[in-house]
Amino acid sequence: MTRVQLDTENLLSAMPEKTMSMPTDDATATVVNKLFAQIKACKPAWQNAWGTAKAEGEAKRSWVKAFANAGITRIEQIQFGLEACRADPSDFVPGPGKFIDWCTPDAERLGLPSEDLAYREAVRNAHPSMMGHESWSHAAVYHAAIRCSLHSLRTASAETSRIKFAKAYASVRKAIARGEVLPPVPLALPAEPAGTRTPEKGRAAIAGLKAALCGGAQ
Repeated sequence: MTRVQLDTENLLSAMPEKTMSMPTDDATATVVNKLFAQIKACKPAWQNAWGTAKAEGEAKRSWVKAFANAGITRIEQIQFGLEACRADPSDFVPGPGKFIDWCTPDAERLGLPSEDLAYREAVRNAHPSMMGHESWSHAAVYHAAIRCSLHSLRTASAETSRIKFAKAYASVRKAIARGEVLPPVPLALPAEPAGTRTPEKGRAAIAGLKAALCGGAQ
């Protein structure tokens, strides 16, 4: 089974400064037991899903596999999921897929612009008139725009480009939640100062090119 990095001592306490690797055996069982205990505490109808020891045991094995497949490897991700679980008004336990969705917090909780603001920023910076003048509020917005493709942001319909960007932005948020550090936004080439291109300069450049090609003949 894929190894899962979780902190067995701090799962239910304050978020630790770093995560700890652990073997997927007794330590994993400890983590999952504590996690399920916390879910039971905030979901009074938990017996509808885990009414017997057998059903609960099968659910725990299923959750461990789901976590491994989804890349849930950090205590911070589990803590985000637990916080969302406590805030959820339903009395019933979530399925593993729902809980995994909760393990990726929304943009604002990660210190990122909202999806709407990020999309508007990406569309604005993708416009040809912004070349050399792009301003990115966060590297996450830039990388989401690149994954979506600037061409799509420029040419696709608003509905299509919004869907593509939302998917790309969600992917970037998941990477950040996993603890990945995004590469910085590359420095753009400096834009040519306004007013340096004039008809006179253009005609002079053409004249110079003719002189070079024709030996000075005009």
